[in-house]
Amino acid sequence: IIVPDDVQGKIFVKDRAYDELEYKKTVKDLEKMSFIKKTKTFGKIAVFEVSSPKDHFWTFSKSLSLKYQYVSPVEYELEVKNAKNIIVNCHYSPDPDSVGAALSMYQALKKLNKSVTIYSPGEIANNLAFLPAFKKVDVVEFSKVDYTQYDLFIALDSSTWDNIVGNKEFLQPNIDMVVVDHHRSNLGYGSVNLIDKDCVSTCEILKLMFDDWGLRIDVDLANTLLTGIIGDSGAFRYPATTHKTLTIASELMEIGADKDKIIFNLFQCTDYEVLKFWGLALS
Repeated sequence: IIVPDDVQGKIFVKDRAYDELEYKKTVKDLEKMSFIKKTKTFGKIAVFEVSSPKDHFWTFSKSLSLKYQYVSPVEYELEVKNAKNIIVNCHYSPDPDSVGAALSMYQALKKLNKSVTIYSPGEIANNLAFLPAFKKVDVVEFSKVDYTQYDLFIALDSSTWDNIVGNKEFLQPNIDMVVVDHHRSNLGYGSVNLIDKDCVSTCEILKLMFDDWGLRIDVDLANTLLTGIIGDSGAFRYPATTHKTLTIASELMEIGADKDKIIFNLFQCTDYEVLKFWGLALS
């Protein structure tokens, strides 16, 4: 973070003129942040370093221009801590990363003694039934949910609100929303947005987030996170798989996640109804 570099002209500039008071106030505010530290000063330029690469996220601004941001997990953690009744979602036509992210967040929030509801706009594939908390997913029409009963919506692995509900006519409801996603097309439609385009899956982001929280990841949670990572990486075959992906997967396997069982269920286990369809198509 370099101060006073302000391309938007919103922090230090009043009527396009440098403002000494605004500059000093911003530097003082930055110095209070625990996740960055001031390292050097060159005249009026103060340089701050982020203490951990885990705090680096890419996001799109609403003007569609790509920008690099440093996002503290603290903001996300505070948002979650203040919430009591939380919605977690699977997106339309849920894949392993969508389901894995939802079930992982469910398990994590239950460890924090939160009331959590998982909503999905469609049925979950039976080959994911081996996952813990699989039966906790409620299939609903999002337009019929009473959002006044909840104080936070955590939108996972969903690049847009339409991607969550599968219905362009139902507008985003009036509820605090935290978005966690890895898709490049995500423009940040939440009040808090954690978007990392360099992660192969949302479950990869969640693993780093749970580490930041100091949350103990048990075998069930490790298996659920690894399922999302393996699903979106094609069992580590897709180009978006990085050394970071493999390191995180290794850490989950050390906890006890069963890579072979996950790969079998995702890629070698086909639903009976699908087999019947294939037979009909080939006959």
